[in-house]
Amino acid sequence: MHKKFAEKKGMCILRETKPKYQEVFFTEVKMKKLGFLIAGVSLLMSGALTASIRPCPGQFSFTVEWTYLEPIVDNPYYVIKDQDFDDVDEFLGQRIANDMNYDSGFRIEALYAFCNCACPTDLRLAWTHLDADHSVRKRTRDDDLFPTRGHPDCLEDDLDFASSSICFDFDRVEGVFGLHVLDCGCLNLVLEVGLQYANFEYDTKIRYSDFAYDDFYRVVQDSSYWGIGPQFGFDFNYYICGNLSLNATVNWALLVGENDTKFIHFKSGEEQITIRDICVAAKNDSIWRIVPATHMRTGLNYGFGCGCWDANIEVGYQFYSYVRALDHIEFVESEKTKDAPGQVGRSLDIYSNADMHGPYLAFTFNF
Repeated sequence: MHKKFAEKKGMCILRETKPKYQEVFFTEVKMKKLGFLIAGVSLLMSGALTASIRPCPGQFSFTVEWTYLEPIVDNPYYVIKDQDFDDVDEFLGQRIANDMNYDSGFRIEALYAFCNCACPTDLRLAWTHLDADHSVRKRTRDDDLFPTRGHPDCLEDDLDFASSSICFDFDRVEGVFGLHVLDCGCLNLVLEVGLQYANFEYDTKIRYSDFAYDDFYRVVQDSSYWGIGPQFGFDFNYYICGNLSLNATVNWALLVGENDTKFIHFKSGEEQITIRDICVAAKNDSIWRIVPATHMRTGLNYGFGCGCWDANIEVGYQFYSYVRALDHIEFVESEKTKDAPGQVGRSLDIYSNADMHGPYLAFTFNF
């Protein structure tokens, strides 16, 4: 009885002492986890202190950026492909568009941080450029193409060839002062105020052909706009971990400038069209217009240092929008009667936004 009791008692002792070993073990695990947490926080804070998107007071920064933008304009349609061309008066078809693709551009930026530690400010100058060209052709064996551009009196239906080419040029120059309104730990917010200049060139050339009757038509519609005005916005930077940070920029501008638009319609019995084959040529008087502009971008930025200079690599996505910046002249057919031939010059302006979007890759050097 005593032996069994001793064995049971020993078992009780072992059962009582087991939780003490477990307590020591779990205490060591908790200490290791706490050590990892402290190391992670130290790494995060060291990254927040060493990584720098903008230069320190008294330093310069220079940025070279590759952009890959897709321009978007309203009303890119140039021809209708009839699905039932046996009935000319009533047709059902798809409007074919010349929708532009992505194209490469660039942005160059220089920034100087003034020596004012009490109220950090800086000056930023930037130039953005995009030159995009795109062409598309539509050809069928049957006479089932109906033009959607040009003067109604200078065109015929039942065409068998149509093509459209677009040239889109964009330039943007901005000069802004930045005021650091919030700079605490991992968060940095800069208010920017300054001026922006923007210039657009949008040229469209459309060709229609009817090879059965050797009829050739060409429509040229050109639109340009330049404007200058105030710009303000915010630049936001949040340090995620180490030298990796999230950067976001949004700015708005109100541009005042001139708009030029012209329309030329050629008609010839030969493929080589000359100035003598002009059917209609019209040009708008230059007028002053106000265009609101918006630019937004966000990306991930990684910073690293080497000696006396710092560098940053950023990749992200951006959007541009200029409201009603472009327009083209559209002639509409008026009713013709026996006594009145109709209004040949009846026309109106079709306005379009100038929008762009796409990814970017930027390299910044602080020195």
